[in-house]
Amino acid sequence: MDNSEKNIVVFSGIGDSSLSALDLRNPETIKKVNISAAGGLHGITVCENRQFLYFADMYGNRVGSYNIYEGRAGENTSAGAAPCHIAVRGGLLYVSNSDSDSISVIDSEDMSAVISIPSGRMPHDMAVWNSSVLAAESGPDSIGIIDGVNCEYGERIQVKCSPAHICRIPGKDIFAAACTEYGLEIKGYICLINMERPGLEERIRVGHCLTDIEADEDGVHVFVTDGGRGSIYKVNILNGLVVGNLNLSGFPVSVSAGCGNGRITVVDGENRLIYILRKDTFTVEKIVRGRGETAHLLCI
Repeated sequence: MDNSEKNIVVFSGIGDSSLSALDLRNPETIKKVNISAAGGLHGITVCENRQFLYFADMYGNRVGSYNIYEGRAGENTSAGAAPCHIAVRGGLLYVSNSDSDSISVIDSEDMSAVISIPSGRMPHDMAVWNSSVLAAESGPDSIGIIDGVNCEYGERIQVKCSPAHICRIPGKDIFAAACTEYGLEIKGYICLINMERPGLEERIRVGHCLTDIEADEDGVHVFVTDGGRGSIYKVNILNGLVVGNLNLSGFPVSVSAGCGNGRITVVDGENRLIYILRKDTFTVEKIVRGRGETAHLLCI
């Protein structure tokens, strides 16, 4: 793989235990790698030098690795019940276990278990801030803060709605969480978390049922997918305005904004489609048929 730019989109297959790769420079061909897993591959992430991919096997309750340079599967280890997302900090993997309400800490070098940390109910996506790891907890409508040095839970920040995904705003100590408020009316919110003085800074009302969020490198905009309305929004977090609204139909479940040559990629989990968007015009450049049901994607 060419690591000079992030032109490779990797996405995980839920039903067929596979990782697939799409080269944005030649999007006609999708390369597929079968992984020895029980199925339900969900969250995927990559280490800092982009040599190893790590993936969560929800059905097998395991976390595995894949050596990108050598094109082979690496070691895997047990996690909690229904692991769904992974964050990398230093040489450790932090794995959210959505059914056992815990965070597994794993040594990435030998894939050995370090400790299991009790969390709030239904932890999902995670993000790293200095020595801490933030976890989106759907059950208590909060963002949990994990002390990465001592591997223990600290405080929780209430966001008053259910967070699914979280990302850091580049160059700032601000995190944005894609949240959904369930009631008589389902409402979407982008919740901004200020880690300089840990707390909820603002809630931006947008969309219906938010499924994923990614920050633009400009530190001003975020891209958020709405499964309820089949849309992706571009939102200015400085003034809280939706500056772009693109209907994709289906059920968009994951977005990656850091792709090469100013592109954004979005997965439609319902129709098994990969949308390639132009960031500058916020328009669809190409639609690629995926292979099987897809849960998560990232650009490497």
